[in-house]
Amino acid sequence: MGTDKIHVYLLDLFKGLIEARPEFDINMQPGSGPRHLDFSPDERHAYVINELNCTITTLERVLSSRVYEETDSISTVPDKTDMNGVSTAAIKVHPSGKFVYGSNRGHDSIAIFSRDLGSGKLTNVENLKIGVERPRDFSFDPSGNFLLAAG
Repeated sequence: MGTDKIHVYLLDLFKGLIEARPEFDINMQPGSGPRHLDFSPDERHAYVINELNCTITTLERVLSSRVYEETDSISTVPDKTDMNGVSTAAIKVHPSGKFVYGSNRGHDSIAIFSRDLGSGKLTNVENLKIGVERPRDFSFDPSGNFLLAAG
């Protein structure tokens, strides 16, 4: 956070090395505060949760390359939400690839979006108040049937 940029690194598992690849860095909206990202199962799309402006940005991979370009952005909180003390934390694409989830701290909710499998476009389904204060992270159980949240 602070650069409003996603930095890309090449990971060499054989050598155990990480190499910065600034030519693939992605500039995000000024003041957005990109925090975490997750990939769709087919790796055609990446979803970035932005801590400061409470949005999820959709990135689409340019065919036959390692470059991702922004295609859309959607709010993680309902319209007219009092944004005082609200920020985001974690993002996860469901193992099925059909849904994307993001946690809202201060709003104490999980934003749930359906995902168009072709375009990657997100549509808000629900903002579920989960009874956990300031949810920082969450995960799915191996079956994909349960979401576990920590706050």
